[in-house]
Amino acid sequence: MNNKKRIAASDDFVLKLKVVTKEKEDIRRKLVAMEKKLKSSYVVLDALQNSQKQLLLKAKQLAVIVREKEYNKRMLEESQKATLNVLEDLEDARTNLEREMQNVRKFQLAVQASSDAIAITLPDMTYVYVNPAWSTLTGYSLQEVQNKTPIFLMSDTIPKALISHFFARNAEEEEEEEEAVFQSDQFIFKRKDGNEYDVEVTKYAIREKMAVTFYVTIHRDITYRKRMDRIKTEFVSLASHQLRSPLTEIRWALSHLKQEKLTDEQMTIVTNAHTASRHMADTIKSILIISNIDTGQIQPDPVDTKLHTIIDDVVRFYDVMQQKKNIRLNIDCPQNIHMHTDDQLLKEILSNLLSNAYKYTPDGGSVHIFVKQEKEYVNINVADTGYGIPYSEQKRVSEKFFRGSNIVDKEEEGNGIGLNMVYALVKRLGGTISFVSQKNKGTTFSFIIPFSL
Repeated sequence: MNNKKRIAASDDFVLKLKVVTKEKEDIRRKLVAMEKKLKSSYVVLDALQNSQKQLLLKAKQLAVIVREKEYNKRMLEESQKATLNVLEDLEDARTNLEREMQNVRKFQLAVQASSDAIAITLPDMTYVYVNPAWSTLTGYSLQEVQNKTPIFLMSDTIPKALISHFFARNAEEEEEEEEAVFQSDQFIFKRKDGNEYDVEVTKYAIREKMAVTFYVTIHRDITYRKRMDRIKTEFVSLASHQLRSPLTEIRWALSHLKQEKLTDEQMTIVTNAHTASRHMADTIKSILIISNIDTGQIQPDPVDTKLHTIIDDVVRFYDVMQQKKNIRLNIDCPQNIHMHTDDQLLKEILSNLLSNAYKYTPDGGSVHIFVKQEKEYVNINVADTGYGIPYSEQKRVSEKFFRGSNIVDKEEEGNGIGLNMVYALVKRLGGTISFVSQKNKGTTFSFIIPFSL
């Protein structure tokens, strides 16, 4: 019984084992099949990954292409805009150029038709243009004066060095000025036919970006005017001589009246009359001095002197005026400048220039006297920070009785004779004088005279 049970159990076990073995085989086959499927899936996955990589690469390439096309499109649009702007600028430039050419043509026609003798020179003062009036005045054509300077026109009676100083002023000095430099002076010129004539020359420095590019000079024949001036001077001189004696008696009488017992109102009247008579006497004195200069009755009497001593004497005389107006005075003059000149005439020149500088400089302003040595000549300058001279009136500075309109408004005392006297005395000392001035900024008078007469 037991053996049967064991056999039956053994058969069941064998049967189960076979079942298990079969199941394992099925599982193995399934695993093998699964492995094959997995391997196949990996292949497909690799292929998909490669495809994805290629697609990404192509997408990047396409993105680059798109950006390049967008960039090219933008650049093309900007280029088109820039081209349009350039075309517009060229059109504007063409229009402006045409307008400028029209202005130049108008200027040329105006200069050609001008009755004033006009010349244009380079910074070295060589001629590059003269108008018909200039040729008529001098007798020279443009072809005859090209590469020449105005010095060749000068009379032999005028020192060439002084002429050079006027016509060839240091361009660097002129470029320091804020506005176009204006200079005017009178000379004796010689025409092509040898005849001499009096001429007033006005010189303007024209700049571009602060650099002097050329000069415009206007020449006016003042021979007739000078002759009339001499006639008027002789008449005024005669009248002044006739006035001196009665005026002296009037001043003497007024001085005595001031010593009498007078009411306040009477004293005011007498004092004002005495002041007016003194002012008139000073004016007559100045007129007589100018008359004597013009008629040749005043001739330089040169002596050996030191320039700084002359300047010190003049400055000391106006100490009260300087202190009253609280004006700062600076003096730059070497101590070793010895001169052989008329010290009294030089003092008269400096006295008038310094007096004007003080008189027409507001309280608290400054005055600067500075001296430069230039070979055989000395350059003396008196600069102030005063009211200046209106540009439109600067041509008249050397005229008798001229006073700037801005000065008359200030009601400053003066007769307009001082500068005319200064110009005449500078010439008597063999020199020349010029000035630069800006309204409400100040004036600088500059004159050069030889060390030795």
